[in-house]
Amino acid sequence: MNSVHNGVGRGNIDKVNDFIFDVFAGMYFLNKLLPAFGYYLPGTVFLVLFAYLILFSLSGINAMPKEGNFLNMLLLLSVAVLTCVKFVFGGKATNVPIYLYGEMQVILYGMIVLSYQSKEREAKIKKLFSFVLINYVITGVTTIIGNIKYPQASRFLATFSSSDYLYGVYTKNNIGGFTFVYELVLIVPLIIYMLKKKRINLLIGVSILFMIGIIIINAEYTTALLFYIISLMTILVHNLTLGKTVGLFSVLAAVMFSASSFLSNVFLKLSVSINNPMFSTRFKYIAYSLIGKSMRDDSGVGDRMDLYKKSLDLFAESKGMGVWNERSVGGHSFIFDAMGSFGIIGIIAVIIVYFTVYELYLKPYKNKEFYGYMVWSYLVAVVLAFLNPKAYYFFFMVMLPLFAISMSDDLGESK
Repeated sequence: MNSVHNGVGRGNIDKVNDFIFDVFAGMYFLNKLLPAFGYYLPGTVFLVLFAYLILFSLSGINAMPKEGNFLNMLLLLSVAVLTCVKFVFGGKATNVPIYLYGEMQVILYGMIVLSYQSKEREAKIKKLFSFVLINYVITGVTTIIGNIKYPQASRFLATFSSSDYLYGVYTKNNIGGFTFVYELVLIVPLIIYMLKKKRINLLIGVSILFMIGIIIINAEYTTALLFYIISLMTILVHNLTLGKTVGLFSVLAAVMFSASSFLSNVFLKLSVSINNPMFSTRFKYIAYSLIGKSMRDDSGVGDRMDLYKKSLDLFAESKGMGVWNERSVGGHSFIFDAMGSFGIIGIIAVIIVYFTVYELYLKPYKNKEFYGYMVWSYLVAVVLAFLNPKAYYFFFMVMLPLFAISMSDDLGESK
């Protein structure tokens, strides 16, 4: 009798723990997905969320037969580990704990998703996927409104520190910044797949795609707009297989190299016809760059090319060894900066990062019909890592597995 009561009592405790975990996980995701929520969330509360979720995510992961996935996930910190070594070499070892704390805040999202993949919680994956999408939409709407009220707010957020007054103003208005905009670009192929296979309501899916375009135009991110348009091309492909994905990317690369003069004229015409001064200037810069001409401008694009060159020059000057000190790299490319700072070892670390992403979040679904769409987003993310200082870990660790598991579940398939 006592064993029965103990079993019932234990079951109730587990239910309470699961409920608390779900609430805390939801709050932790809201801290990322809703800037205003993160702004008003007290630091002490965030620390409690972080500590609790780390502990119970590890507990859930350890109960799984595939707990080795967590150790593999830590390989995503390869470049971060090299950064810690650089801190030590530079006499700033005290920066290491704070830096790793920041990196683990991102890794925790992946840990939460992994813990939900246990047998008892897998049914909640689809709900979490919907939860994330809904909050992307909410922040998308407030970002459009915010950029109308405060022109170029999303762009300025990329340059402000959290202590700046305007950063607080924009965040309180729930305006998404640089990372938010580019994450939306990466989910475009996933939404397109869901539309094609009727995994999402037609009106809702089309509205989300349209909203993403409005957000990008509103936020004035030219590179994001270009990749958004390119990713929309997947609508025209009947079934985006791996072969078609690789083929399309190869064609796009070939066009960029072989038809640079033609593309330059296209962008020049766009720069003249478009009313937005920021896009006009940036399109003109792209046009000049395609034909090897230089153009100085106030849009930041010219400076960006100089920053890429700075990192690559450091790589060359160090003969592929990297500088391994506080000597500043360009700071505008995740991959080029790793090369400038850490040389060939940095290249190896970057390869480990993206190989790990593939092994954990793409390879398990290589036989699924949505695999080509995932690979498309993956390749776009890699290209963007050359162009931007972000590796898009949240997209890889959260959106890809949530999407894949949810779609597999809808199809009545196992992973």
